[in-house]
Amino acid sequence: MGRARDAAGAYACPRRGERGFTLMELLVALAVTAVLIGMLVPVVWAWRQEEERAAQVAALVAEANGFFAFAVSELRRARAAVRRKSTWTCTPTTGSKSPTGWTRGASCAR
Repeated sequence: MGRARDAAGAYACPRRGERGFTLMELLVALAVTAVLIGMLVPVVWAWRQEEERAAQVAALVAEANGFFAFAVSELRRARAAVRRKSTWTCTPTTGSKSPTGWTRGASCAR
């Protein structure tokens, strides 16, 4: 191991122009890096927009489910009122996974 020797046995010393990168090599490396980043940015941007769109759709579906549960409970109450029957309000359960705390609607007809 150690430094390389030339044919005469003397240590080979690199010439002045053979040390490091040339300016052209550095510019080519930067250009390739810029092209790769330019190709990556639109993909990441589209991915972020798709994730945001999916989150908005999930929020809309949750809102629609909540509205549907409310509408069903109001329909049950209205039917009970027309039939002159009593109604009561269901209480939320402790382990409910619904964001509003109700398991199946807000009120139940008796």
